[in-house]
Amino acid sequence: MKGNLFTSASDVRFWIRSAWSDVQLRRLLHKYGPARSLDLLYETRDDPWGLNSPPFRYQQLKYSTMLSLLPIRHYERALDLGCGLGGFKRRLGGYAEQVLGIDLSHVAITQARQQTTEVTNVQFQQGDFAQLAHGSGPGV
Repeated sequence: MKGNLFTSASDVRFWIRSAWSDVQLRRLLHKYGPARSLDLLYETRDDPWGLNSPPFRYQQLKYSTMLSLLPIRHYERALDLGCGLGGFKRRLGGYAEQVLGIDLSHVAITQARQQTTEVTNVQFQQGDFAQLAHGSGPGV
């Protein structure tokens, strides 16, 4: 894909969808805090940022670009912080023996697990990845 990423109505819808989810999240954060706000957003909007929606080329291009930057080799483990619904994490599964996705949202993790039953080397865990540095988060 060359040129401007926003060349179709689908691309514009992706941007609008993402922007609307960001606005909703900011409103919820003031009232409920991070974890509950994300849960509410995932409960009320299916794939709030369109990360797993193939028609939205931007996200798929971003995932492909990120994977192309990895040195060509097989990895023992990979970690996806803030994995959401696990779209990128499932793609990482082809590059590593074990892949762990961590997200603050219980709802996102539950949905990610439901969408990933066919991939055996991918696991999801709910937790605050900011706590990993302090030794109180989930084990990796």
